Amino acid sequence: MSQPKGRGALLTTILLFGALLGLANAWGFTLFAQTLNSPEFSVSGAGFTDKMLSTLSQMRAQYPGYFWFYLVFPIVLFAFTALLVGLRREATPSSAAATPEEDGPDPRQPALQLLAILQQEGRLIDFLQEEIDGYGDEQVGAAARTIHSGCRKALAERMQISRIFDQEEGASLEIDASYDPAAVRLTGNVHGQPPFRGTLEHGGWRVDGLQLPQATGGDPSIIAPAEVEVA
Repeated sequence: MSQPKGRGALLTTILLFGALLGLANAWGFTLFAQTLNSPEFSVSGAGFTDKMLSTLSQMRAQYPGYFWFYLVFPIVLFAFTALLVGLRREATPSSAAATPEEDGPDPRQPALQLLAILQQEGRLIDFLQEEIDGYGDEQVGAAARTIHSGCRKALAERMQISRIFDQEEGASLEIDASYDPAAVRLTGNVHGQPPFRGTLEHGGWRVDGLQLPQATGGDPSIIAPAEVEVA
């Protein structure tokens, strides 16, 4: 909350300074013009406030263009400056927001850790990064069988996964008004209000539990270290 208050105080100060400078400019022009017209003119002595207001009113009527230019120009200039400062401070994140907490957990940790496990158990990254266009179907099938076995084992040991719908694909279902749009995606001729009647195309998956090993404190972006055999 301190940042918006500080920004508001700064903008108010800039605008106030512009207004004061505009008044000072207008008053200075008034004194200059009045002195040229009446060399004996003076605002000192008694009745200073009345003389000042009377002189300002007279100069505004006699030289309206110059008077308003000297008064308004500084106000507009400083208002524009305040606008630029406000936009710049709003677009620039604070150091606290831009710098992640050194002691806080890396939000990428669970996803990268799971990816590292799938690489370790099933060589998933090796397979996905490999150009397989030059391999035959039998070679790809044999590799996929090994990868499937390792990744399935890794997930089974660390995740509890269940179907959103237990029915076989192709089964007829009725979706009532209480359905969760995040869990059920409706396709086809969808119109009107539920309940909807349709055919199950995919049962969906839901993660009911996840147990990942304790983070070691290393760089979480290293999902598979390079291996070097020393001769």
